[in-house]
Amino acid sequence: MTECVDFIVVGAGMAGASMAYELSEKGASVQVIEAEAHAAYHTTGRSAAFYMVGYGNDVVRAITLSSEAFFTNPPDGFCEYPLLKPLGAMYIAKSDQLPQLRDVHQRVSKVLTNVALVDDSFVYDKVPELKPGIDAGFWEPNSREIDVAALLAGYIKFASRKGVRFSFNARVTRLAQDHGEWLVTTEAGEFRSKKIVNAAGAWGDKLSIMAGAEPVGLQPKKRTVCIAKAPDGVDVQRWPLTIDIDESFYFKPESGNILITPADETSSEPMDAFPDDLDVAIGVARFEDAVNVKITSIKRQWAGLRTFAPDRSPVAGYDTSVAGFFWLAGQGGYGIQMAPGLAKAAAALAMGEGIPEFMEKLGVQAGDISPARYQKLSND
Repeated sequence: MTECVDFIVVGAGMAGASMAYELSEKGASVQVIEAEAHAAYHTTGRSAAFYMVGYGNDVVRAITLSSEAFFTNPPDGFCEYPLLKPLGAMYIAKSDQLPQLRDVHQRVSKVLTNVALVDDSFVYDKVPELKPGIDAGFWEPNSREIDVAALLAGYIKFASRKGVRFSFNARVTRLAQDHGEWLVTTEAGEFRSKKIVNAAGAWGDKLSIMAGAEPVGLQPKKRTVCIAKAPDGVDVQRWPLTIDIDESFYFKPESGNILITPADETSSEPMDAFPDDLDVAIGVARFEDAVNVKITSIKRQWAGLRTFAPDRSPVAGYDTSVAGFFWLAGQGGYGIQMAPGLAKAAAALAMGEGIPEFMEKLGVQAGDISPARYQKLSND
């Protein structure tokens, strides 16, 4: 008879690994099952992650803020080097985009005091290679790059130390409830638990259907990224993360080269995403339209799925109709920067403790992230 654990977490990306760690910290027994041969094969392993409070809606901003303490002061031995690397982030805007710029500033300045609207001289000082026409910017000096690999490895290492087991090549083929327990049939065998955590990313709605739960309308979106060779004589390392205020592209330095994306959000079925040469070309063209730098060589390109809930806030909470089925999905493009805070909140909810006080103080209530905000509508 397979041992029955408290929680089976489906998915070993950042969401699943961080949730497993936080549940184990609360004394729960946890089994993580992953369809692929290793952790973080899909979204997490393809993320160009940065910590930026100005990125996302109000709920995302609050959860991102709640994560900063963990990023800057992880448990002893969690990682060898700091998880965050200074970078700075700057939205840029032409004259017709200034209302959007002011709106972002107004929203973010409610929670951060050191952000600022900046004039064109500040913008061109940060990125002298920008072409004429930029009127203003929004500057977030505390934006930093996240060491995604170190963060994931730390969660897996510390979760494993607490007794969490990880099983790979374990794609779920059936979910059933048997005498008050979940029986999870996978390609690697059967597992039993009292509760299920749905951290399956783009496959979250499909997993919910297997469990007999109502889907919440998750929307996988493909994002294309490339690394371009930096021309000789251009000091790209001094650039901050630079984002068009309408998010039609962004770029940043990447190990002496230039990371470029058209910031595409192409609807997709859950799948192993691959880059389209046309999307790469669009990203390069938008970069060259904005910057006096000619791209002559692409060193690497990739694509990944960023899975959003309809309101672009994450989904964390128990299903409204299927007992013991917990959602942790819909992190969109913000999953890495939210991971520590969201995992702590999700683990507290899963253990029946309610939303943590630190999250409430930042204005996030359980209902803001609960699957009930979709399932009530679908069941009415």
